[in-house]
Amino acid sequence: MKQLNIDLDTLVIELLIKELNISSREEIQIHLQLAQKHFEEAKKYLTENNLVQASEKLYKCAEECIKALAMKYRVPEVEEYRREGR
Repeated sequence: MKQLNIDLDTLVIELLIKELNISSREEIQIHLQLAQKHFEEAKKYLTENNLVQASEKLYKCAEECIKALAMKYRVPEVEEYRREGR
């Protein structure tokens, strides 16, 4: 079976946002909440000295922050991404 390089959580969130026709403002809030969730998980992993998992969660936190900022400042690539259905 072909392995896909897709984060399942991200895929589900993106599909829900698209299907529920969530406003940009609400989507920004969702991305910020996800960033906070990943940050809290990273802190937990750091206390357990699990640096690999902590770094993965921090990466996801940064990714969600970038998505929120790109939407807030209406980065042209975001609109292109949406038009292409990605």
